[in-house]
Amino acid sequence: MRFSLLLSLFFSLTVKAGTWKVSADSAKVSCRRCALNTIPGWVLKSKKIRELNLSSNRLKAIPPEIAGMESLQILRLRNNQIQSLPAALASLGNLQELWLGKNELGYLPLEMTTLPKLKKLDLWYNHFTTFDTAWAKAPSLQWIDLRLNMIDTPMQGKLKKIFLGRKIYFSKKL
Repeated sequence: MRFSLLLSLFFSLTVKAGTWKVSADSAKVSCRRCALNTIPGWVLKSKKIRELNLSSNRLKAIPPEIAGMESLQILRLRNNQIQSLPAALASLGNLQELWLGKNELGYLPLEMTTLPKLKKLDLWYNHFTTFDTAWAKAPSLQWIDLRLNMIDTPMQGKLKKIFLGRKIYFSKKL
């Protein structure tokens, strides 16, 4: 392993497949392409992390302990193998962006519709065949990406009416 100080006030730790990048104040943590199967305990126990990027790993599940990350605002979990999410994510009261594109999700816990600050929800390229209309009641949600899912045209029309005035994206052709 190699430590190096970057000019951007980040430190990095090079591991087998990728690089951990942690800001000097520990507010931003990134480990893209680190071949992770689980989220390390020190990350889950952090109360300071505001932005966490674990994209392009081998994660299949997110542990409920993630609920303890009370400062988390942006969570990037794109390009993993996640099949389900814990309802405990609903406890992340500061979460504003949730990036879950290119996973194996087919549903989201409805408890997550109560996330008070969630503005962006990326569900691109998952296994959704429908999407619960309860998400229309999400208090701050303004942007949803459902492209490359198998949501049929009638359901798309219904969702577009319910989410009127918000940005919702579907694939042009199914």
